[in-house]
Amino acid sequence: PVDEALAKWIDATIKGLSDRLQDVPNNPMKLKTRLTAMQLALFEKTLYAHGFYDEPTLEIFSEKIACNFSTKGQEVLSAPSVKSKMYTKDISAIKPLEPMVAAVLDDLRSFLE
Repeated sequence: PVDEALAKWIDATIKGLSDRLQDVPNNPMKLKTRLTAMQLALFEKTLYAHGFYDEPTLEIFSEKIACNFSTKGQEVLSAPSVKSKMYTKDISAIKPLEPMVAAVLDDLRSFLE
């Protein structure tokens, strides 16, 4: 049945990701954010879309985010998880970013005065 096949695939995927994470050395220089994984992924994808980064693909970009950031409640990130979270439309993830981004924009504009 489809449900058994899906369950087996999910178990194999989780095991594969778990095995892969053990192969990646912990980066002691990770940037620790106060953002959730979803907020980080969305924010970094937005920066990427507006030309802040010069990475050739989102796969490579996601891998670099996973290796170089930890988030609120999540020390280790996986690239597939980061990439999947880049497309969120969840208002509860987006809304807290707006005042932070607005404050950064205000700071930048104050330098132009």
